[in-house]
Amino acid sequence: SSDLKEVCFEIGEAQNHTLICGRSGSGKSNFLHVLIQNLAFYYAPNEVQLFLLDYKEGVEFNAYTDPNILEHARLVSVASSVGYGMSFLSWLCKEMQERANLFKQFNVKDLSDYRKHGEMPRLIVVIDEFQVLFSDNSSKGKESVEQSLNTLLKKGRSYGVHLILATQTMRGTDINRSIMAQIANRIALPMDAEDSNSILNNDDAACELVRPEGIFNNNGGHQKYHTKMSIPKAPDDFKPFIKKIDRKSVV
Repeated sequence: SSDLKEVCFEIGEAQNHTLICGRSGSGKSNFLHVLIQNLAFYYAPNEVQLFLLDYKEGVEFNAYTDPNILEHARLVSVASSVGYGMSFLSWLCKEMQERANLFKQFNVKDLSDYRKHGEMPRLIVVIDEFQVLFSDNSSKGKESVEQSLNTLLKKGRSYGVHLILATQTMRGTDINRSIMAQIANRIALPMDAEDSNSILNNDDAACELVRPEGIFNNNGGHQKYHTKMSIPKAPDDFKPFIKKIDRKSVV
C-alpha cells in the first residue's frame, strides 16, 4: 500500500541495539535473514563482523556457517547451550575492554575516532530467542547474563559492539526493565497484545499486524515514533546477492 515508506534502520549512532519480537509464523526468521544479508551486502568483512547465536534449536543460521559464502561471520552457533552463551557474552565484554585500552593508547573516544588511525570492524551480535539465556535457574547464572548484557548495552556504542536480540515472546522472560530501557530500536512483527505492550511501550498496535508487516520504532517503543513497514522476502539462495560485494570491491 502507498502508506509504506522506506525505513532507515541505523545501528551505531543513537540507536545501538535492537529488540525484535514476533510470534511463530510472523516472519521473524525471514527478517533476521534480510538483516544479516543486507549487512553483508553493504559492508565489507573488515567493517562489520557478525556473531550469530540461535537458541531456537533450529537450523536458522546454518546457511551462514560456510566462510566462503559469508566471510563476515566470526561465529555461527546453532542449538547453543546457555553456558556457551554466557561464556560468549563474557568474552565479548573482554573484547570490548581491549578496545577500551586501545582507545586510551590512541587517545580517542569512540570507534569512528579510532578509525582515523586503523581498521576496526563493528561487532554485530544476533541472538535469536535470547530469553533462553535467562533460563539458568541459578541466581548466579542469571546475574552473570544480566551483568554482561548491561555492560554491552551501556558501553557498546563507543566500542562498536551492537546487540540484536530476537524473541517469539517476552512472556516468561524475567528481563530486567533497565536492560530493556537501553534498547532504542524496537521491531514489532505480528504478535499478541501482551507482547505488543511490552515491546511498544504499552501500545497493542502490533496485534493488528499481518505478515509481512512490522512496526519499526527507534525510540524505545514510544507511540509517536512508530513507522509501519513491509518486510521483503529474503532470497532462498542468497549467495549471488552477497557475492555482489566481491565484484563491487574489485572494480
